[in-house]
Amino acid sequence: MVNSLSSVIMGLAQILFRTPFKFYLALFLVFGLRVRGQTSGENCPCPCADYQDKKLLPYSQSTCFSDIEKLRASLPVYPADGNQAKIRFQFLTWSSQWISSFIVGIITKEILNFKLEWVCASSGNNANARISNGHADACIEFWYETYYAQALEYISQKQTVVDLGDLGYPARAGVYIPTYTSELYLSLPLGSDSFKAYVSRGSMYYEAFTLPEVVALYASQNDTEVIQGLTQGYSFTPPWCNPWNSTGFGNNCIDIKGEKEYYDTELHQIIFNLKLNMTVSYWGISGMETYTQRKIKRREPVVFKYWIPEPFMSVLDYHRILFPEYSQECHLNNTRALTGSGSVDCDFPGVSLKKLSSKRIVTDDVNSDYFGFKSFMRRVDIPETEMDKLLQEVKNGTYNEYEAACNWLKDSTAWWNWIPEQTCKIGEVKEVGGACMIPSLSQDFNYISTGVRYFTIFLASIVFILAVIFATWTFVHSATPIILASQPLALYQMCFGAVISTSSTIFSGMDDREYSPSMLGTTCNLSIWLWGLGFAITYTGMLTKLWKVQYLLNSAVNKLKVSQLTNATTALIMIAGILVEGLVLGIWSIVDGFKWKRTCLETDAFGRCAKSTGSMFQVEKYSKCAL
Repeated sequence: MVNSLSSVIMGLAQILFRTPFKFYLALFLVFGLRVRGQTSGENCPCPCADYQDKKLLPYSQSTCFSDIEKLRASLPVYPADGNQAKIRFQFLTWSSQWISSFIVGIITKEILNFKLEWVCASSGNNANARISNGHADACIEFWYETYYAQALEYISQKQTVVDLGDLGYPARAGVYIPTYTSELYLSLPLGSDSFKAYVSRGSMYYEAFTLPEVVALYASQNDTEVIQGLTQGYSFTPPWCNPWNSTGFGNNCIDIKGEKEYYDTELHQIIFNLKLNMTVSYWGISGMETYTQRKIKRREPVVFKYWIPEPFMSVLDYHRILFPEYSQECHLNNTRALTGSGSVDCDFPGVSLKKLSSKRIVTDDVNSDYFGFKSFMRRVDIPETEMDKLLQEVKNGTYNEYEAACNWLKDSTAWWNWIPEQTCKIGEVKEVGGACMIPSLSQDFNYISTGVRYFTIFLASIVFILAVIFATWTFVHSATPIILASQPLALYQMCFGAVISTSSTIFSGMDDREYSPSMLGTTCNLSIWLWGLGFAITYTGMLTKLWKVQYLLNSAVNKLKVSQLTNATTALIMIAGILVEGLVLGIWSIVDGFKWKRTCLETDAFGRCAKSTGSMFQVEKYSKCAL
């Protein structure tokens, strides 16, 4: 046992040391170039691989449109402006994703005026997580059903990623045969011509592969020359089939040529559960395409597994094999196991290609630079026929992915309907042509209305007139006993106090429509003085009147002389009260008197003072006397 192990180790050592150093260096460089940037994890940095850098080079070195401003002006609507706000798109590894990302990216950068950056990854796996974790902002062509669990977590549960709808063209994996296959079936020994025709017409149905004659047609193929220069990787062989042999010798099943085994999460289960006489061999994407092209060139039978959209498929005439119709029930226990164990016994699911965005840049705030991005992304809709044309141009070598996207934008006006109209910020208005501008400010100073001022003067005038009438009446009837008993001096005093306090309302109704702030500061304080002094005059008159009545009653009881409380005495009491009120008002005016000012209640979107009053006008400022 030890000797055997030693022999193995020595043999490996000899192989390693005999191998030229250049081979290891080349292996290291190739592996390094392939691994660089090939991340599908949840976090970044996510550097781009060399082939991704090469694809992005035309985008970074040039602009698609030569006269962007002229184009923007010719669009049906004036486009929203991103003001160079940054958006990071995910750049993955296949042509349709590159083309659609370039289409969206060119518009985002050149028409909507965003600053665009690219974040590279090796697959759509964890695309939601990279957006949620802040390493990217958007992803074009996300395969929703393929990564359904991740989409459910970040879109529905955490709600950190926003689904902005389908991209337009569909995606689906499948098993395919060339269209000429139906002609090959007509040459099979299937009995009557009518049955041959029946099988020929039904060549795209999986049941055709259950016929022994059809199985023998594929199994007997000698592909020794076809596979030259190609390397087979993983293979799947169900228990009832022999391993596939390129010479055709001993084959009893149809071999499906696949690209990469880890893409096949259903095919092995379909074969196992439907008991199909099929095996699967994997050759890598390039190897599978080369094998298929060689077989098609020879017009020989071939069955291969691939997906759409893909440039290779866009130039082929093919039939898609129809397995039992897809249902969620049959995929309920999709184990994704390469052994074939699992519940899948129906066709591959159709895949919705989604546009994803970070919740951070999907906003309804019209003042945000990102406001138009959501509307634009929701409108992006690339038809399947258009994507097929673009993929054909790439496959035929007419253009690379960036050139195909740019030329499509130049030749088509369909994308014009995707452009969101510039939404003016709060308060802005549209000029002719659609551009937004800051309007001139229409100020409403909330002046006291003329009607209120006149009505106040009218009411004050009534008080003045009544005071004069009552004072005159008192003077005319001053010799009568009832007026003498009511104390004429007190009555005059109350009339005069009413006039003084009421006059304060006239000064309170003044504003800076006609008077300077310094003048209004004086009138604000004057109105308080008038009201206070008028109050003092009125109520000291009432006080002396009541005091005199009490004095007379006490004099009658105590038999005092009435002449001891004269009018001069009551006048002195009134003057004393007024002086006390005046002293208080004087101190207040000096220490903390009123100063007239304007107070801005609320500014508008442009930093100017503006607030709605609930009327048709903008309220900018509010006038008042304030401490």
